[in-house]
Amino acid sequence: MNQMMFNSHETHTGDGRRVAVWTLSSDQHNKHSLPIVIGSGFARRMHHFTSLATYGVHNGFFVSRYDPVNHVGLSDGDIWDFTLSDSLESLRAAVDWTCRYTGSDKVIVVATSLTARVAYELAAQSPRIEAVITAVGVTNIRDTFSKVFKEDYSSFAELPDHLEFEGRKIGPGVIQDAQEHEWWSLERCIDTLKQVRQPLINFIGSDDPWVNSDDIHKAFSAGD
Repeated sequence: MNQMMFNSHETHTGDGRRVAVWTLSSDQHNKHSLPIVIGSGFARRMHHFTSLATYGVHNGFFVSRYDPVNHVGLSDGDIWDFTLSDSLESLRAAVDWTCRYTGSDKVIVVATSLTARVAYELAAQSPRIEAVITAVGVTNIRDTFSKVFKEDYSSFAELPDHLEFEGRKIGPGVIQDAQEHEWWSLERCIDTLKQVRQPLINFIGSDDPWVNSDDIHKAFSAGD
């Protein structure tokens, strides 16, 4: 019988904000397999990926999940203050913690939606990522935000007081951060992918209302 073990932990971003981490493992854990870090999609929490974590454990992996800061979930902050740069630092904290906790030099990152874009960025920066597997991963932030928020704010001089997604209010900082740190463009994502040396796997949907499959093909073809 495969006995699964669940534990709750916490780590911190570089500037001290608390990141909640859940781990799932098994008494039949394959000691030679790399740990998996799961990053959930925008406005989703760790528990939404319980099935995926369980699948990984049943196949011999140690699995970490986390909630980003300034997001929904158990970590510090509120989704009002969400930014992609904070999401990047949350993933970095989860990856670094998982390596320390397990004693592994590297992890495999599994991410969806906006967190996929963040995972590509971290893969270009961190030697601790062995591979990245994404589902419906965003490559063109500007296009996806335009569809999600019903407006292209990339060149707005004045931003609205707030944005809204699934009934949740999000402050204009997410747009300001995308502008200031060049998250917007498909070209920036392509530049990032060109720096990545690890294997990347991305599953896409042919009729995704928020992610243009042509952008995915262009990004991965040009970034190869």
